[in-house]
Amino acid sequence: MLSNLQIPTKLLLLGRREAKISKRFDALPQVEIGTDGTTQADIWEFVETTVKKLVLEFQAFKGYERRLKDGLLRVAGNMFLLVKLKAEAITDLHPSSPARVKQIMDTLDDISPGLERVYQDLLSEKSKKWDDRSTQIAVRTLLWLMTSRAPVTHTLLRVVVAIDTATGVLSVDDLDSNIIETVKHILGVLVDWQQEKDSSVIHLTMVHHSFREYLISKEIPFMPSHQPLHEHLFETSCAVLRSPSVTTPFETYYLSADKRRQSRGIKLYRTQSWEQAWEHWERRQKEDLEREHRWRSNEAIRIQNELDDLGDDAPPDFIENQNKQHGALRDPERNKSELAALLDVLHLPERELMIYALQ
Repeated sequence: MLSNLQIPTKLLLLGRREAKISKRFDALPQVEIGTDGTTQADIWEFVETTVKKLVLEFQAFKGYERRLKDGLLRVAGNMFLLVKLKAEAITDLHPSSPARVKQIMDTLDDISPGLERVYQDLLSEKSKKWDDRSTQIAVRTLLWLMTSRAPVTHTLLRVVVAIDTATGVLSVDDLDSNIIETVKHILGVLVDWQQEKDSSVIHLTMVHHSFREYLISKEIPFMPSHQPLHEHLFETSCAVLRSPSVTTPFETYYLSADKRRQSRGIKLYRTQSWEQAWEHWERRQKEDLEREHRWRSNEAIRIQNELDDLGDDAPPDFIENQNKQHGALRDPERNKSELAALLDVLHLPERELMIYALQ
């Protein structure tokens, strides 16, 4: 146990050590993160830009610029997100008359609502303009964003909003050719499309993690309870997995693979794709196919070299048999059909939904 004298001595030594360390950082520039000084100027500039866009879009705001700026700054506090959401709410109200502008100005005087109230008002105003189809797209989009473990890409969303879960049918005519613009039109700034770096893949995100928390914790008027929503996820996944566009290419490829293995005297076995990660299964199928093609090419070269070495000394039956094998190995149509069967599976529009379902 330390004596009373030892404790102060040790504290003194510790204090000197901390002072030496702190002194080394004195010459470096210092920034206080999150204070008014570090964010207020940026928010002011963001509000200025937002007001200019609103006035340009709605002439009724002319003469109200000052009040609009002050109101948005009060609403925002230190959050850019609130400015963005409030500007979207104003746009949805389509203020084209002095009475409408006054109504909007009155809402800017109340700084108490916070994020949840802004989300509620924004969704309420947007849902008034939706027909049944738009409501379905909105519900399914938000549902997959709330529950999906993988990024929700435009390919995935295009398929899931088109499936008729009552019949389990995915009609090509129901696939939206411009799902990105459709979702933008319906949900606006509540969601955000982002392109992955060094990739052509575009995926959807919520405007902020607080929006997801709001959707999970609150009962949204146009969304049923969570139980039917989970049933929709299950039914959608099942509809895709049993659709001919998925089952036929799977069956075609596996039959092709089985025949190749049997023809080479390899013991037959079947791969169940749900027993392993989908990406691993894809990679293995590609590698197997490439390995098969390399074997065929090498075998064809070996047979040709053997025929060339033997020349006319080989028995006619042997030459005829070897020529048949060589022709079969070199058949370009066989290679094309097998590759096409594999690519059909790997590039299906339902591929990403299958990944979600099989995980």
